[in-house]
Amino acid sequence: MKVHIDIETFSEANLKTEGLYRYAQHPSTDLSVLCWAEDDGPVNVWMPWKNLPQKIFNELELEVEGALLQGHLIPQVLQLTVEKAKIAAHNAQFERVVLNNSAGIRHSVPHIRIENTICTMAKAAVHGLPAALEHAAKALGTFPKRESGANEMRYFAKPRKDGTRPTPYDETDRFITLVRYCIDDVKAERDLDKHIPDLTEREQSIYFLDQKINERGIGVDIESVENAMAIRDEYKEKLAELCHTQTGYKPTQTGALAEWIRANGYPQLKNLQAPTVDEVVKDSRCPDNIKKLLRLFSTYNMKAVTKFDAMLRAVCDDGRLHGMLQYYGAGPGRWSSRIVQLQNMMRPVIKDADNAIEELRERNLGWLRWLYHGTDVMKVLASCTRGMLVAGEGKDLMAYDFAQIESRIQAWLAGAEWKLKFFREGKIKIYNATGSLMFGIKPEEVVDSGEDQLYTAAKIGELACGYQGWAVAIEKFARQMGIKLNMDPADIAGKWREANSEQVQLWYDLTETAMYAVKHPGEAYAIPNKKIMFKVEGRWLYMRLPSGRRIAYLDPEVQMGDRGEEVTYMGIDTYSRKWTRVSAYGGKWLQNACEGIGRDLLVSGLMNMEDKGYKTTLTVHDEGVFEVPEGFGSDEEAMRLMTVPLEWADGLPVKCEGWRGKRYRK
Repeated sequence: MKVHIDIETFSEANLKTEGLYRYAQHPSTDLSVLCWAEDDGPVNVWMPWKNLPQKIFNELELEVEGALLQGHLIPQVLQLTVEKAKIAAHNAQFERVVLNNSAGIRHSVPHIRIENTICTMAKAAVHGLPAALEHAAKALGTFPKRESGANEMRYFAKPRKDGTRPTPYDETDRFITLVRYCIDDVKAERDLDKHIPDLTEREQSIYFLDQKINERGIGVDIESVENAMAIRDEYKEKLAELCHTQTGYKPTQTGALAEWIRANGYPQLKNLQAPTVDEVVKDSRCPDNIKKLLRLFSTYNMKAVTKFDAMLRAVCDDGRLHGMLQYYGAGPGRWSSRIVQLQNMMRPVIKDADNAIEELRERNLGWLRWLYHGTDVMKVLASCTRGMLVAGEGKDLMAYDFAQIESRIQAWLAGAEWKLKFFREGKIKIYNATGSLMFGIKPEEVVDSGEDQLYTAAKIGELACGYQGWAVAIEKFARQMGIKLNMDPADIAGKWREANSEQVQLWYDLTETAMYAVKHPGEAYAIPNKKIMFKVEGRWLYMRLPSGRRIAYLDPEVQMGDRGEEVTYMGIDTYSRKWTRVSAYGGKWLQNACEGIGRDLLVSGLMNMEDKGYKTTLTVHDEGVFEVPEGFGSDEEAMRLMTVPLEWADGLPVKCEGWRGKRYRK
């Protein structure tokens, strides 16, 4: 039996900033209403209150076909259902974690096991749909999520301005609207569930692993975080004083500060957004004093050091961050992050971040500036963010990352044996190998010398052009790497394509094969080497990866675009972040395939590690982070487990690199 449930809650904690686990563990967190339906049966309502106003029953009895129950403790019929049934919900993690903590304990709700849950949000993500129930239902045209009631949901979810909790006794009409809202959520998620194919057994097990990783969490060095914040805040005060002395305004007064800059030497300034500031400081027309001011402004507003605040807001009573990972948060199946955003921590610019963290104990800004006199204090602090994540008492962290995995997969899919040979032998860097073909010289001659920049050109070409990037992509990567190119970006891109003709052909093969599949629904089409296949089934175009896993694209069509005929589908636009019709091309298909295959390799490694007692505590892109008892396991065993040969990946040269320690690092 499958039971769809939905809950509405109240808490003094802030779910968005503190995260689910801290929210669920807060003593104030409570249930306002719980609705459930067994399979296709009627929706039932339990209101965990006593002696509710009769008006609630009078209004709801006419529209609630199932049970309409009240009382402080969970009704027996629902208790038996929770114990025996599969519990389905949209973002089932929320229902499970809340009901397993203070709110559920207060009302005697039975413990819900991870393996006993079904998540319709996970199903939606795997099938290329928006995560939110409202948007997923709209995309598929299934039972719509009720729009009226959203205000009541937010109203009952937090204290009123006077600090009191809204109740059905003093807000009867609004509470009735809230119950209707909850009822419709059950109907919406149940209908969505019916119209989305179930996860495969393999994918369901990966979802369960995700839930276990979030449940385990990772430790935080709270004392060091507080030390870093103290130095950061002192430094920001000094920066604010300097800014005010020069302009009369603080860095937080962005509108007034922008006007001052326009009036005092740079009238072209559009705004003070980070990309704009980055461009302005490179503009030769900008006066030096304005550039200096803008660098001060950027330093003051550095985002990387705000992770310290996020860590303290989200860390739970056990000193760990829980629930920071989002299953299938990126299209090809990779994890994304929530709250602290652990997927995008700044790469350290100092080599001894662990030592720097120890020096933070002094809380001495002057001492830190003297120690790292060539590096801005904010960058020193940002370099320490990874190190704030630590192993528990008597434990170690072990982390293993796949080296240059996307380049290796690109070459493998394209059948570029010359490139695979260099990866397998490992004697020469891939950038030397690529550069030798780009410039017609020996690999050892590919170096940066004077105006040539051969090694840099090969490296940027390899990083920027693999997914059909051209001159604009070259320029973007050069800016990100802080490199001023002396070579024509278009020339670099052209030479890279000449050297990588197999990959260029793969772009065309993927484009053509996807188009055949869309034009002939129900028929499977494969690229020439048969590693990637496309097929339309129902409303989805599926790209089948070598592992057998399929990436889904909703409502595919062939339309005329800038490149002629192209496949389009419904998805999230990369730039606007809106749900709309988006176009695909060879480089995009290849990027999805490579990231998807990388995810499949990582998951295989995680599963192998789990089986041998290495407990996953975090994933960051293609890296797995594990927490183990001191003295447990070895690097040799871990790297072997992460790279166990897979039949479907025959010929793919996979290399793993890793470390062991007390603090997370890059």
